[in-house]
Amino acid sequence: PAAELRAAVDAATALRDEVRETNVAAVGAAAAAAEAQVRITTCVAAVRRIGASLADRDAALAALIADVEETAAEKLRALDVRVASLERKVDALTSGELSPAQQLQRIREALPRAADATQHARRVQQAMAGKYVAGTRDADVAALKSWALEGAASLASPAGGGARVRVVVGIRGAGKSVLLARLVEELGYRTSSGASGAAVAAGGAGGGAGVATDAATLVPAADAGAGAIVIPHFFDHSNVRVAAPAALLENVACCLAERLPEYRRALSQSGIHAPERNAVATPDLFDALLLEPLAAAYGGDGGEDGLSAPRARVVVVIDALDEARETAGLLHAVLLRRGAR
Repeated sequence: PAAELRAAVDAATALRDEVRETNVAAVGAAAAAAEAQVRITTCVAAVRRIGASLADRDAALAALIADVEETAAEKLRALDVRVASLERKVDALTSGELSPAQQLQRIREALPRAADATQHARRVQQAMAGKYVAGTRDADVAALKSWALEGAASLASPAGGGARVRVVVGIRGAGKSVLLARLVEELGYRTSSGASGAAVAAGGAGGGAGVATDAATLVPAADAGAGAIVIPHFFDHSNVRVAAPAALLENVACCLAERLPEYRRALSQSGIHAPERNAVATPDLFDALLLEPLAAAYGGDGGEDGLSAPRARVVVVIDALDEARETAGLLHAVLLRRGAR
């Protein structure tokens, strides 16, 4: 029995040692597994970062490609305009003066925002027509139309005190845009002899829904002649193409060119195709597009500035003046430039 007991003790001791070794191995395996898990987690995070970096790089490359394409397209458009301008100049040199159609085409190509303003005005007209209720503000429309088209004798002379600019003010939703859209519609169907220009504008919130006026004296009138030239412009802060003051000036210039042959000829022969034109300040653009060609077409025999008015009444209807960008520059150009020449 003693020998057997010793053998059993030895076997138990060996088994215990084996169990200890197994536990140590198990602990080592667990530690290795935990370390492997940490490494796997680190690798997954690295892969995700790489994926995010690749996505950012792809987005940056896409933006860069789009920017390059847009820049290239702008350069090509500018080159096309320049080539077209050179072609027209060659045609003019080889075949004499441009025809009226060619003159107008040159002006329209140089002043693309005028077409945008015309299309926008049509959309606004259609939208406002749906809001108009028959019989609403008919008296206001009639008064504005009479003032703009038939004008009292005082309109023709600064000494007469006639208002050359009328401003429609009212709270938001008072119906200013509907009123002016209705006025444009009325003016578009009727012509009247006259010689002086007039401007009607709708501005921001005022003291009420009524009509208020402000005046600035323009050029003295000449003899009565052709029907009125009606030029509507609807500013819209959400439309960059029509919200810039330059868009109004281009719109007025194109509309005048369509109706006044002398002005069209003078404007087409001016530097309206110069690349730096888009960078000039609004007052300078006002001079370049309106005052200078008007002076070239009608200057020399009237007015304190040496200008005589064209033989047509010009009515400019401006809506949402408060939505124009750089309003101060616009007012300076249109109303304050040499006392509204």
